[in-house]
Amino acid sequence: MAIKRKALVKSESELFKRSRAGASKKVELEEKDATMEEAEDEVEEEAVEEEEETESPEEVLARQEKETTAARTKELKGMYIDALKSLASSKGLDASKKDDIIKAVLSCEAAERAKAREHENKIRTVVANQKQELEGMSIPALKQMCSEKGIGGILSKQARVEQLLKHWQEDDGVDKALAKMAQDARATELGAMDNSKLQRLCEKAGVNPFVKEVVVDRVVRCEVAKGRFLPPVAPSEEEEHDQASSKGSMVDAIMANEVLRKKEKERKQKQEEAAANKIKELRAMSLDDLKKSLTKKGQEPVGKKDDLVQALYAIHLQDEAIAAKKAKMQAMGIDQLKTLAVKRGVQLDKKSEKKDKLIEALLDAEAKTREALRIHEGKVQEVAAEKKQELDGKTANELKELCVSKGLKPGLGKDERAQRLLDEARASGDLDQVVSVRNQGERTTELLATDMGALLKLSSEVGADPYVTDVMVERILAHELALGCTTTEPSAKKAKK
Repeated sequence: MAIKRKALVKSESELFKRSRAGASKKVELEEKDATMEEAEDEVEEEAVEEEEETESPEEVLARQEKETTAARTKELKGMYIDALKSLASSKGLDASKKDDIIKAVLSCEAAERAKAREHENKIRTVVANQKQELEGMSIPALKQMCSEKGIGGILSKQARVEQLLKHWQEDDGVDKALAKMAQDARATELGAMDNSKLQRLCEKAGVNPFVKEVVVDRVVRCEVAKGRFLPPVAPSEEEEHDQASSKGSMVDAIMANEVLRKKEKERKQKQEEAAANKIKELRAMSLDDLKKSLTKKGQEPVGKKDDLVQALYAIHLQDEAIAAKKAKMQAMGIDQLKTLAVKRGVQLDKKSEKKDKLIEALLDAEAKTREALRIHEGKVQEVAAEKKQELDGKTANELKELCVSKGLKPGLGKDERAQRLLDEARASGDLDQVVSVRNQGERTTELLATDMGALLKLSSEVGADPYVTDVMVERILAHELALGCTTTEPSAKKAKK
């Protein structure tokens, strides 16, 4: 019995042992299955991570936006219409249908996220630029900057960069850098515009786009190009002589020339007799009468009696020359007179259709030219006197060297050398050039005293551009900065216009 009982107990023990072994095996299988599942999950996660790593930043952003939009769409569709309308109103959107509101809100929020990302990228850029700038500085320069900012202690270069970067950030460095970036972008945008757009912006903002000195300088340059400051030239005498035909014989040509020679000789003889008689007549006048006559002619009576006589005689010769020209013009046809007017730069108008008016205009133009010649000659004399004084201050050897350098014979004396140099300066046009430069200076002074309205009208007449792109850009930027605005109108708004 005992043996049987013992055998029974043994059998139960074995039974429980088998049961425990089975349970243990089952647990092991379950743990193995769990481990395999975890491994599979890890493999899947690694696969996802590998997939994400192979995506470009743009693809990651697109995927994230797609997921965000999908989640937000589901959320918005679950909202009541009143809540949706309230949300749309808070974003400045105008839509009535639910689907339209959802689309508008999604579009608006996508734009907001894009703007936030752009702003974040800008911040990252300015911080990186500032860090790079500091890291590019030498250690002594960093130490000096740290001292100026109140940063002390023995620090490594990297530590100094970090401290300075922190100080820069606390001093609103990020905001200032962003503002500078916005200004630079606006300046680039304005600089790419044509002048007409910049002018409209200036007008709209009430900004003065002109710099008076620039307008004056450009007007004067246009006048220089048009020959305003060139020495005046007396109109050429366009005398018509009957010339012998080239087909005629030499004898005929000689006879024709002989006739002309005799006529010219007689004309000169008559002129000399008339001149002698006129001078005799003037000398017979009293000093007071001479002065009165000069005053009537618009001349100031200066000098002795002989000087007054010579002055009146010169006026007499001029009057005779004008009378002769007028008679010659009267003998010309209207078409010839118009051609002559064009050659001399006389403006033609409706009055020019009448012969008398055209002759009067031509004679007035000649009178102005004579006056311009008189004034120019006076200025040349002044410059010549200054040049002579300059030459007189040089030694004989210096004058000799100057003569040789200009290809002139040195001569023997100092006065002779100075006179040759002076004559050469007059003949080469150097004196005229000095007068021209001075006239430009006087014209500039005159225009600077002119009001801007008249100056702009003149610039239009001579073809001078009064606008300066850089000035307009700078002043528009300053105006916008004062108003706290450095951006243009939105593209959609521009498109509507």
